[in-house]
Amino acid sequence: MMGEAVRYDLTSSLSSLTFPVIEALFLTAVCWMAIGWVDVQGIPDLHNGIVALWALLMLWRLILPIMRSRRQRFAITDQRIIVRAASFGAREDSIPLAHVLGAYKRKGALYVDVAGMGRPLVFRDVPRAKKVAIEINELVGQRGRGW
Repeated sequence: MMGEAVRYDLTSSLSSLTFPVIEALFLTAVCWMAIGWVDVQGIPDLHNGIVALWALLMLWRLILPIMRSRRQRFAITDQRIIVRAASFGAREDSIPLAHVLGAYKRKGALYVDVAGMGRPLVFRDVPRAKKVAIEINELVGQRGRGW
């Protein structure tokens, strides 16, 4: 990104983690109620097993989704759009602004029209999608005015 001015550099919004947090709270309540029941019954080995199960569930249903979502990236520079999906093996893709015709927000997703493609590229879960679309359109408009 030598010589490029970064306009936006976004990861997924924290609201995308609402469901994993609610699920983690529910799983915690169920597991710890089971631990309470096991303690009343006097089965210490099962107590430790439920704690281990709870820890694995928290890793699988909360920690990994948080790590995955924080890897998501949507960046706009004055020369290109940089995108990386929210997964561990995802690679970073780049779309030159010279190929972008425009952008708009519809139904919570960002749509980017790219020259030579029959359909727009759809990016879901982009924070501030309307502002990002406006910024892309301004950059594309400036390009059209000969900067």
